[in-house]
Amino acid sequence: HPHQQAAGPASGTTVPFHSTGGTGDHVGEYDMWRMEKRRPDPPEEGESLVDRRKRGTIINVPTIRLDDFIDEDVAGVDGSDATLHLLKVDTQGFEPAIFSGLVRSVQNAAIDYIIFEFWPRGMDLMSDTMDQCSGHKVLDELADAGYELYALGVESHPKAPLTGRVQIRKEAATRPFDGGSEAYCRWFFELENKYPSPVGKEEYKFGYWSDFLAVAPGKTFPDTMKKKKLRMRPAGV
Repeated sequence: HPHQQAAGPASGTTVPFHSTGGTGDHVGEYDMWRMEKRRPDPPEEGESLVDRRKRGTIINVPTIRLDDFIDEDVAGVDGSDATLHLLKVDTQGFEPAIFSGLVRSVQNAAIDYIIFEFWPRGMDLMSDTMDQCSGHKVLDELADAGYELYALGVESHPKAPLTGRVQIRKEAATRPFDGGSEAYCRWFFELENKYPSPVGKEEYKFGYWSDFLAVAPGKTFPDTMKKKKLRMRPAGV
């Protein structure tokens, strides 16, 4: 049943959820398009209609660690350990905070399959680690717990300089799957440098991203599916 709580790094606190009613709603006062923190108070003049609409409404939502949620709401009625078959995390850059509240479940491989968005720019913005590619630590934590990581296709915003499914697939095939998690993460930054915004156009800062499928140790994954997805080997493997 639905829970009126947000997944977060701790239980019993709140997160400011920025709501405009659109698909890009997210945690915190950020301008995701410009990759910057938004001013808490709008200027008296000079703000465009689009920017005013983007301000939306901030709703403080109670939080719960997913570790606690799984222990409290998913544990078997017979007292068996709590396990999940599938978890999806797609939170517009807030993924590192959510995984920090999921450490115990990941270490215990209590979730069979995890699908999550890996958006280096968004993760850096929300973690206040601009240009550091801090999101790669999520990959390391999963790999250290024995999860196999499969990278799905690369995605972009319709206004990105790199467009066209064929060209994006071609570039996606150059990802450094054997170079470690940080090298994989920084590849997305390098892609931005390779395809800069055209002269005279607004600078594109939104970046590129992909989804991952993490498969728990001992869980099966059809070979026919593996051929369609790309496995990333974490650092040290």
